[in-house]
Amino acid sequence: ITVSGAGLFKFNTLNREFKLYRHDDKDPNSLPDNTIYTFYQDNTGRNWVGMKSGLCFFDEEHEKFTIPSLPGNSMPLGVHKILQDKHLEFWFATNTNGVYHYDENAKKFEAFTYNESNPNSLPDNHVFCMLEDHAGNIWFGTQNRGMCFLDPSSGKFTFFEHDKKNPGSIPDNGIYDFYGDENQHLSIGTE
Repeated sequence: ITVSGAGLFKFNTLNREFKLYRHDDKDPNSLPDNTIYTFYQDNTGRNWVGMKSGLCFFDEEHEKFTIPSLPGNSMPLGVHKILQDKHLEFWFATNTNGVYHYDENAKKFEAFTYNESNPNSLPDNHVFCMLEDHAGNIWFGTQNRGMCFLDPSSGKFTFFEHDKKNPGSIPDNGIYDFYGDENQHLSIGTE
């Protein structure tokens, strides 16, 4: 269980007790940051923790936290969502710095951010949610500029914004969550 500012809680369903993990200046293996936004387990069973200060791994067996070594010593800040796509590559959505794509096998780290002079850039650096659809497109929900999807093979974004004159447009530009079902429908949670 993640609680922003309080650390990371682990709930034991057998004895129904909580264990709290917090940062400790005297312990280099402690949680690096108490402001936790997300927790994600990848296909190998590694536990990723998204924090205000970036990312870390949590080794449950040894109860140790380690900071991953990313290409170029890059570290995305304010990681709110983590996604591993069908190619086993990672996507990190942040609250102020856009989205990062990490191909662990190729050791490639790429940032997608809003660029006013580039109409094919991410529309907003405040990204609240992500989802991979059946075709492998990665959808992003933003705080202020609606939603978009990226076709990773072409690098092209397709945008959707609220239009007061169009009742068929999305209802709001604040997109907080996505849900994709087996019938290839996408549901969105808005402000």
